[in-house]
Amino acid sequence: QYAVYFQTRPNPDIKKHLEHLTISQQLNPISWLQAMTYTRALIFNNKLKEAEEFLEKNKFQLNDHIIRQSEYKLIAFKNKDWTKVIPFLNEKLKNDPDNSFFYSELAVTCNSILNDNSAALAYIKKAYKLDSLNFRNVVPYFYMLVEDERYEEASKFMTSSNYNSVLNKKFKLKNLWYYHYLKGDLKEAQEVSKDSMLTNDYLLQVLTYAKLGDRKKVDSINKKHPHGTHNQLSWRINRAMLHAVLKDKDSMYYYLENSRFDDHVLIANGRSEFDPYRKEKRYKAFLRKNYLPVTSE
Repeated sequence: QYAVYFQTRPNPDIKKHLEHLTISQQLNPISWLQAMTYTRALIFNNKLKEAEEFLEKNKFQLNDHIIRQSEYKLIAFKNKDWTKVIPFLNEKLKNDPDNSFFYSELAVTCNSILNDNSAALAYIKKAYKLDSLNFRNVVPYFYMLVEDERYEEASKFMTSSNYNSVLNKKFKLKNLWYYHYLKGDLKEAQEVSKDSMLTNDYLLQVLTYAKLGDRKKVDSINKKHPHGTHNQLSWRINRAMLHAVLKDKDSMYYYLENSRFDDHVLIANGRSEFDPYRKEKRYKAFLRKNYLPVTSE
Protein backbone atom coordinates (compact mmCIF):
# COMPACT_ATOMS: atom_id res chain seq x y z
CA GLN A 1 0.00 0.00 0.00
CA TYR A 2 2.94 2.32 0.66
CA ALA A 3 4.12 1.59 -2.88
CA VAL A 4 0.67 2.49 -4.23
CA TYR A 5 0.83 5.78 -2.30
CA PHE A 6 4.01 6.76 -4.16
CA GLN A 7 2.33 5.92 -7.47
CA THR A 8 -0.96 7.74 -6.85
CA ARG A 9 0.10 10.80 -4.85
CA PRO A 10 -0.12 14.21 -6.61
CA ASN A 11 3.58 14.08 -7.59
CA PRO A 12 4.34 10.39 -8.32
CA ASP A 13 7.68 8.90 -7.30
CA ILE A 14 8.06 5.81 -9.45
CA LYS A 15 11.44 4.91 -7.93
CA LYS A 16 10.01 4.81 -4.42
CA HIS A 17 7.07 2.88 -5.85
CA LEU A 18 9.43 0.15 -7.09
CA GLU A 19 11.52 0.23 -3.91
CA HIS A 20 8.54 -0.66 -1.71
CA LEU A 21 7.13 -3.17 -4.21
CA THR A 22 10.50 -4.96 -4.16
CA ILE A 23 10.18 -5.39 -0.40
CA SER A 24 6.57 -6.56 -0.59
CA GLN A 25 7.42 -8.96 -3.42
CA GLN A 26 10.17 -10.55 -1.26
CA LEU A 27 7.78 -10.87 1.68
CA ASN A 28 4.98 -12.39 -0.38
CA PRO A 29 6.27 -13.89 -3.65
CA ILE A 30 3.13 -15.94 -4.38
CA SER A 31 0.58 -13.27 -5.24
CA TRP A 32 -0.74 -12.58 -8.74
CA LEU A 33 -1.47 -8.96 -7.80
CA GLN A 34 2.08 -8.34 -6.57
CA ALA A 35 3.55 -10.14 -9.59
CA MET A 36 1.53 -7.97 -11.97
CA THR A 37 2.29 -4.70 -10.17
CA TYR A 38 5.98 -5.49 -9.71
CA THR A 39 6.39 -6.31 -13.42
CA ARG A 40 4.82 -2.99 -14.39
CA ALA A 41 6.94 -1.06 -11.89
CA LEU A 42 10.12 -2.61 -13.35
CA ILE A 43 9.01 -1.57 -16.84
CA PHE A 44 8.15 1.98 -15.74
CA ASN A 45 11.63 2.24 -14.18
CA ASN A 46 13.16 1.09 -17.48
CA LYS A 47 14.48 -2.14 -15.95
CA LEU A 48 13.27 -4.02 -19.00
CA LYS A 49 15.55 -7.07 -18.85
CA GLU A 50 14.63 -7.65 -15.21
CA ALA A 51 10.95 -7.24 -16.08
CA GLU A 52 11.21 -9.80 -18.91
CA GLU A 53 12.95 -12.33 -16.68
CA PHE A 54 10.53 -11.80 -13.81
CA LEU A 55 7.50 -12.10 -16.11
CA GLU A 56 8.80 -15.34 -17.61
CA LYS A 57 9.33 -16.87 -14.16
CA ASN A 58 5.96 -15.75 -12.81
CA LYS A 59 3.58 -16.40 -15.70
CA PHE A 60 2.10 -19.27 -13.70
CA GLN A 61 0.54 -16.66 -11.36
CA LEU A 62 -0.98 -14.51 -14.09
CA ASN A 63 -3.88 -14.89 -16.49
CA ASP A 64 -3.47 -14.46 -20.26
CA HIS A 65 -4.83 -10.92 -20.26
CA ILE A 66 -2.28 -9.66 -17.70
CA ILE A 67 0.56 -11.48 -19.46
CA ARG A 68 -0.38 -9.89 -22.80
CA GLN A 69 -0.65 -6.41 -21.27
CA SER A 70 2.82 -6.81 -19.74
CA GLU A 71 4.23 -8.03 -23.05
CA TYR A 72 2.74 -5.01 -24.84
CA LYS A 73 4.34 -2.63 -22.35
CA LEU A 74 7.71 -4.33 -22.77
CA ILE A 75 7.50 -3.95 -26.56
CA ALA A 76 6.45 -0.30 -26.28
CA PHE A 77 9.11 0.68 -23.74
CA LYS A 78 11.89 -1.25 -25.51
CA ASN A 79 11.14 0.52 -28.78
CA LYS A 80 9.88 3.77 -27.21
CA ASP A 81 6.94 3.30 -29.56
CA TRP A 82 3.50 1.87 -28.78
CA THR A 83 2.77 1.30 -32.49
CA LYS A 84 5.20 -1.66 -32.42
CA VAL A 85 2.50 -3.62 -30.59
CA ILE A 86 0.39 -3.70 -33.77
CA PRO A 87 2.78 -5.81 -35.94
CA PHE A 88 3.31 -8.07 -32.90
CA LEU A 89 -0.45 -8.71 -32.77
CA ASN A 90 -0.69 -9.11 -36.54
CA GLU A 91 1.97 -11.82 -36.37
CA LYS A 92 0.00 -13.59 -33.65
CA LEU A 93 -3.13 -13.38 -35.79
CA LYS A 94 -1.27 -14.71 -38.82
CA ASN A 95 -0.45 -17.86 -36.86
CA ASP A 96 -3.93 -18.15 -35.35
CA PRO A 97 -6.40 -16.49 -37.77
CA ASP A 98 -9.56 -17.68 -35.98
CA ASN A 99 -8.61 -16.35 -32.57
CA SER A 100 -11.12 -13.63 -31.61
CA PHE A 101 -8.82 -12.44 -28.81
CA PHE A 102 -6.22 -11.06 -31.22
CA TYR A 103 -8.85 -9.28 -33.31
CA SER A 104 -10.23 -7.76 -30.11
CA GLU A 105 -6.75 -6.65 -29.00
CA LEU A 106 -6.08 -5.11 -32.41
CA ALA A 107 -9.34 -3.21 -32.10
CA VAL A 108 -8.31 -1.83 -28.72
CA THR A 109 -4.83 -0.87 -29.96
CA CYS A 110 -6.21 0.91 -33.04
CA ASN A 111 -8.53 2.86 -30.78
CA SER A 112 -6.10 3.69 -27.97
CA ILE A 113 -2.79 3.94 -29.84
CA LEU A 114 -3.79 5.23 -33.29
CA ASN A 115 -7.08 6.87 -32.27
CA ASP A 116 -8.55 5.23 -35.39
CA ASN A 117 -12.20 4.43 -34.69
CA SER A 118 -12.95 2.97 -38.13
CA ALA A 119 -10.08 0.44 -38.00
CA ALA A 120 -10.98 -0.43 -34.41
CA LEU A 121 -14.58 -1.11 -35.42
CA ALA A 122 -13.50 -3.34 -38.34
CA TYR A 123 -11.37 -5.50 -36.02
CA ILE A 124 -13.94 -5.75 -33.23
CA LYS A 125 -16.62 -6.77 -35.73
CA LYS A 126 -14.45 -9.75 -36.70
CA ALA A 127 -13.85 -10.61 -33.04
CA TYR A 128 -17.57 -10.46 -32.32
CA LYS A 129 -18.40 -12.59 -35.33
CA LEU A 130 -15.98 -15.28 -34.10
CA ASP A 131 -17.18 -15.18 -30.48
CA SER A 132 -20.40 -13.26 -29.90
CA LEU A 133 -20.86 -14.57 -26.36
CA ASN A 134 -17.58 -13.17 -25.06
CA PHE A 135 -18.08 -10.15 -22.80
CA ARG A 136 -14.71 -8.75 -23.96
CA ASN A 137 -16.08 -8.63 -27.51
CA VAL A 138 -19.63 -7.45 -26.81
CA VAL A 139 -18.75 -4.35 -24.77
CA PRO A 140 -15.99 -2.97 -27.07
CA TYR A 141 -18.17 -3.68 -30.11
CA PHE A 142 -20.88 -1.45 -28.67
CA TYR A 143 -18.38 1.24 -27.62
CA MET A 144 -16.75 1.33 -31.03
CA LEU A 145 -20.06 1.54 -32.86
CA VAL A 146 -20.91 4.62 -30.80
CA GLU A 147 -17.43 6.15 -31.04
CA ASP A 148 -17.55 5.77 -34.83
CA GLU A 149 -20.94 7.55 -34.75
CA ARG A 150 -22.84 4.47 -35.92
CA TYR A 151 -25.73 5.41 -33.65
CA GLU A 152 -28.43 3.55 -35.57
CA GLU A 153 -26.39 0.34 -35.55
CA ALA A 154 -25.60 0.81 -31.85
CA SER A 155 -29.27 1.33 -31.02
CA LYS A 156 -30.22 -1.82 -32.92
CA PHE A 157 -27.40 -3.75 -31.23
CA MET A 158 -28.74 -2.79 -27.79
CA THR A 159 -32.06 -4.47 -28.62
CA SER A 160 -30.48 -7.75 -29.77
CA SER A 161 -31.06 -10.89 -27.71
CA ASN A 162 -27.34 -11.66 -27.64
CA TYR A 163 -26.45 -8.23 -26.20
CA ASN A 164 -29.11 -8.54 -23.53
CA SER A 165 -28.14 -12.06 -22.55
CA VAL A 166 -24.41 -11.32 -22.16
CA LEU A 167 -24.55 -8.03 -20.23
CA ASN A 168 -26.01 -7.40 -16.79
CA LYS A 169 -28.33 -4.50 -16.02
CA LYS A 170 -25.62 -2.14 -14.78
CA PHE A 171 -23.51 -2.55 -17.91
CA LYS A 172 -26.55 -2.00 -20.10
CA LEU A 173 -27.36 1.19 -18.21
CA LYS A 174 -23.78 2.47 -18.52
CA ASN A 175 -23.81 1.72 -22.24
CA LEU A 176 -27.14 3.51 -22.67
CA TRP A 177 -25.68 6.52 -20.87
CA TYR A 178 -22.59 6.46 -23.11
CA TYR A 179 -24.79 6.24 -26.21
CA HIS A 180 -26.71 9.40 -25.24
CA TYR A 181 -23.59 11.15 -23.94
CA LEU A 182 -21.64 10.78 -27.21
CA LYS A 183 -24.68 11.45 -29.36
CA GLY A 184 -25.23 14.72 -27.48
CA ASP A 185 -28.61 13.76 -26.01
CA LEU A 186 -27.64 15.27 -22.66
CA LYS A 187 -31.05 15.33 -21.01
CA GLU A 188 -31.49 11.64 -21.85
CA ALA A 189 -27.99 10.94 -20.53
CA GLN A 190 -28.86 12.76 -17.31
CA GLU A 191 -32.03 10.71 -16.86
CA VAL A 192 -30.07 7.46 -17.24
CA SER A 193 -27.44 8.73 -14.76
CA LYS A 194 -30.12 9.10 -12.07
CA ASP A 195 -30.57 5.32 -11.81
CA SER A 196 -29.51 4.10 -8.35
CA MET A 197 -26.99 1.72 -9.96
CA LEU A 198 -25.08 4.68 -11.43
CA THR A 199 -25.32 7.39 -8.79
CA ASN A 200 -21.90 6.49 -7.33
CA ASP A 201 -20.15 6.31 -10.69
CA TYR A 202 -17.84 9.32 -10.43
CA LEU A 203 -16.79 9.67 -14.07
CA LEU A 204 -20.26 9.19 -15.48
CA GLN A 205 -21.74 11.75 -13.09
CA VAL A 206 -19.14 14.51 -13.51
CA LEU A 207 -19.03 14.17 -17.30
CA THR A 208 -22.84 14.43 -17.47
CA TYR A 209 -22.94 17.63 -15.44
CA ALA A 210 -19.87 19.06 -17.15
CA LYS A 211 -21.53 18.64 -20.54
CA LEU A 212 -24.67 20.28 -19.13
CA GLY A 213 -22.55 23.20 -17.92
CA ASP A 214 -23.45 22.67 -14.26
CA ARG A 215 -20.11 23.59 -12.67
CA LYS A 216 -21.64 23.82 -9.19
CA LYS A 217 -22.74 20.18 -9.33
CA VAL A 218 -19.35 19.08 -10.69
CA ASP A 219 -17.56 20.87 -7.82
CA SER A 220 -19.90 19.23 -5.32
CA ILE A 221 -19.12 15.74 -6.67
CA ASN A 222 -15.37 16.49 -6.67
CA LYS A 223 -15.55 17.63 -3.07
CA LYS A 224 -17.32 14.41 -2.09
CA HIS A 225 -15.08 12.12 -4.20
CA PRO A 226 -11.72 13.89 -4.76
CA HIS A 227 -10.14 10.68 -6.08
CA GLY A 228 -13.18 9.21 -7.81
CA THR A 229 -15.07 6.09 -6.82
CA HIS A 230 -13.35 3.27 -8.70
CA ASN A 231 -9.79 2.18 -9.48
CA GLN A 232 -7.54 4.61 -7.62
CA LEU A 233 -5.06 4.59 -10.52
CA SER A 234 -7.67 6.08 -12.87
CA TRP A 235 -8.38 9.23 -10.85
CA ARG A 236 -5.91 11.46 -12.71
CA ILE A 237 -7.13 10.39 -16.16
CA ASN A 238 -10.73 10.86 -15.04
CA ARG A 239 -9.95 14.36 -13.83
CA ALA A 240 -8.13 15.12 -17.09
CA MET A 241 -11.23 14.04 -19.06
CA LEU A 242 -13.43 16.20 -16.87
CA HIS A 243 -11.27 19.29 -17.33
CA ALA A 244 -11.11 18.63 -21.07
CA VAL A 245 -14.92 18.88 -21.19
CA LEU A 246 -14.87 21.97 -18.96
CA LYS A 247 -12.15 23.51 -21.20
CA ASP A 248 -9.86 24.02 -18.20
CA LYS A 249 -6.72 23.38 -20.23
CA ASP A 250 -4.13 23.97 -17.51
CA SER A 251 -5.86 21.51 -15.16
CA MET A 252 -6.36 19.03 -17.98
CA TYR A 253 -2.65 19.05 -18.86
CA TYR A 254 -1.61 18.92 -15.20
CA TYR A 255 -3.49 15.64 -14.69
CA LEU A 256 -2.47 14.21 -18.07
CA GLU A 257 1.20 14.92 -17.53
CA ASN A 258 1.15 13.34 -14.05
CA SER A 259 -0.67 10.21 -15.27
CA ARG A 260 2.28 8.69 -17.13
CA PHE A 261 2.74 5.82 -14.70
CA ASP A 262 -0.92 5.26 -13.82
CA ASP A 263 -1.35 2.62 -16.54
CA HIS A 264 -4.29 4.50 -18.06
CA VAL A 265 -2.62 6.74 -20.65
CA LEU A 266 -3.80 4.55 -23.54
CA ILE A 267 -7.39 4.76 -22.33
CA ALA A 268 -7.12 8.55 -22.36
CA ASN A 269 -5.76 8.71 -25.90
CA GLY A 270 -8.77 6.80 -27.21
CA ARG A 271 -11.30 9.18 -25.64
CA SER A 272 -13.15 11.77 -27.70
CA GLU A 273 -12.95 14.34 -24.86
CA PHE A 274 -9.39 15.10 -25.97
CA ASP A 275 -10.19 15.54 -29.67
CA PRO A 276 -10.29 19.38 -29.52
CA TYR A 277 -6.73 19.43 -28.14
CA ARG A 278 -4.92 16.92 -30.35
CA LYS A 279 -3.27 19.58 -32.54
CA GLU A 280 -1.92 21.56 -29.60
CA LYS A 281 1.83 21.46 -28.89
CA ARG A 282 1.32 20.46 -25.28
CA TYR A 283 -0.92 17.51 -26.20
CA LYS A 284 1.57 16.38 -28.85
CA ALA A 285 4.33 16.57 -26.24
CA PHE A 286 2.20 14.40 -23.91
CA LEU A 287 1.83 11.81 -26.68
CA ARG A 288 5.54 11.74 -27.52
CA LYS A 289 6.54 11.45 -23.87
CA ASN A 290 4.31 8.39 -23.60
CA TYR A 291 5.61 6.80 -26.84
CA LEU A 292 2.34 7.42 -28.68
CA PRO A 293 2.14 8.62 -32.30
CA VAL A 294 1.07 12.14 -33.08
CA THR A 295 -1.81 11.13 -35.36
CA SER A 296 -2.96 14.71 -36.02
CA GLU A 297 0.14 15.45 -38.11
